[in-house]
Amino acid sequence: MSPVKPWPVPDRVPGEDRLYGGGLYVDLVPAATFGINCRKVLTKYQWSRLSRGLKARVDFTCEFCGMPEVPDRNIYHVTHERFSYDEKTGIQRLARFICSCRRCDEFTHFGHALVFGGVPELILGHALVVRMLNPDDTTTMEGLEAEAVAAFEVRKRRQSINWTVDLSILAGTGVPVRAEDLILAAPIESGSVATQ
Repeated sequence: MSPVKPWPVPDRVPGEDRLYGGGLYVDLVPAATFGINCRKVLTKYQWSRLSRGLKARVDFTCEFCGMPEVPDRNIYHVTHERFSYDEKTGIQRLARFICSCRRCDEFTHFGHALVFGGVPELILGHALVVRMLNPDDTTTMEGLEAEAVAAFEVRKRRQSINWTVDLSILAGTGVPVRAEDLILAAPIESGSVATQ
């Protein structure tokens, strides 16, 4: 079975900040907005084509560690949606798309990975190796553990905010999407702590 044809995505999608949130870090979304993303407003086929197009613009290479996709070895990458958060206005805005290998994606979604059986030492170990690729980065394993704890604290603080999710950069991809699906209000789930 051949993969779906990639959506023709420009190098820079209008409205996308390709420099936003660079680097590998734990990137947790608030519980109320968990699952409110591009896959929610696009069909599975649309997301598959768009995701392939976004990965194709970086030659199917992980933007965190540089590992290429290797279909012959069943190594496929994912498209990570990186959001910015304005805690004063309650706007969670899709800022950019990132091609990520599964190992880097596990660190980015650390809580989700742990819930689904990820081994913390392996996830953190991969992130440490990736960080070491940058000679200016002096991160240690203890430092990564502290970053993960800090990310969960930020997420906890954001739980009480009534978020509105802004997916408006999707319009710049050329994929047909209804205007009413680009700005979505997330209900507050009092006492709920979903893990991402």
